[in-house]
Amino acid sequence: MPEPRRTNVGLLPTGMSERFYLENLMSRFDAGWNETAMFADVKGIRIPVSRSLFMKSDGKTTKINKRSREQFIPLIAEGIKSPDEIWLEMDADVHKVKRSYLAQFELRKGVVLQTLVVYRKSMDGTAWEEVTAFATFQRGGVS
Repeated sequence: MPEPRRTNVGLLPTGMSERFYLENLMSRFDAGWNETAMFADVKGIRIPVSRSLFMKSDGKTTKINKRSREQFIPLIAEGIKSPDEIWLEMDADVHKVKRSYLAQFELRKGVVLQTLVVYRKSMDGTAWEEVTAFATFQRGGVS
């Protein structure tokens, strides 16, 4: 991976509604909070962006507030739009190809946030499905 890039993208406040965070994410892709945006990535591949990136496996509840990921929505969006790397790999558990978008951001000296957004090929192999999106610190934390 390349060196983490410096960013001026601000973090979101915690404690807001799920809809607030979804509106913030989807507005970055010119869509409403409960819509699906079809986005052409840097390689020209069309991928969906929606609340499904933050759904639990039950498909009924979101995990957008899990581990404070809600505050990093702007950087997760930036990681989709301008990833440092895109990985393709075979998911042996479900025999599908996965597409992962990785990015690193230096929030301040010595504090690096990494984002990961994962897609998987649909059952018929014609489209990409959202799997998950999250952010984690490489070292240190937000203070």
